[in-house]
Amino acid sequence: IYVSMGHADLYGQNLSWGFAEQLAQLFYNPFEREPIIGNVLQYKYKDPLVFPKVEAIWGKAYECISYTNNVLEHIEHENLNQEPDLRLIKGEAHAVRAFLHFDIMRYYCKNIQVDPEAGGIPYAYRYDLKNKQLFTLQMCYENVLEDLIKAQDLISNDTLLHLGNHAPVYIRDRYMHADLYALHAIKARVFVAPGKQDSAYVHATKVIEGSGVQLITNREELADVQKYPAGT
Repeated sequence: IYVSMGHADLYGQNLSWGFAEQLAQLFYNPFEREPIIGNVLQYKYKDPLVFPKVEAIWGKAYECISYTNNVLEHIEHENLNQEPDLRLIKGEAHAVRAFLHFDIMRYYCKNIQVDPEAGGIPYAYRYDLKNKQLFTLQMCYENVLEDLIKAQDLISNDTLLHLGNHAPVYIRDRYMHADLYALHAIKARVFVAPGKQDSAYVHATKVIEGSGVQLITNREELADVQKYPAGT
């Protein structure tokens, strides 16, 4: 799931430094010969050059969502107490499913503060090729929060601590996963969207004060985080 999310159609380009930055008017090269950037800057989504990107983001996001549903459907048959990794895996799957649906809503739906009853997106709960139920925008936000609540219950004892080589593989160096602090960060973003700033503040504070993560301050640290996987 994480590798697929790192594809150029999603967070490997389009939804990080590429298409998203162009939409925000933050990425423009006056010497760029490709007209696609100019068309994106003007929000010409149906332009023959732009539409394939719009379509690729949607398709790849739902592909990744289908992978999370595959995990969740299989893990339902397992005893979560039998293997310590299973609770984390299930919690992460719920968190990632919520995160991906939320990002699709941000890009393809109206502003919920303007029209909460506007058309939302298909919220996919099953791993199959059937058409998924289309929810209103308000209901989509409720579905996202429901997934995040389930995730938080499952990974409430998660930690960012480096437990060393003696720890099971899956719980080492969890800064690369949808861990507990990533979950709080997602919830903060979700609460900001409908204007629930107090709730967003609570979850953002948990990340800032509890995770031990801080902004990098020198070139040495920058070089380290550019590695995959990062050393710290």
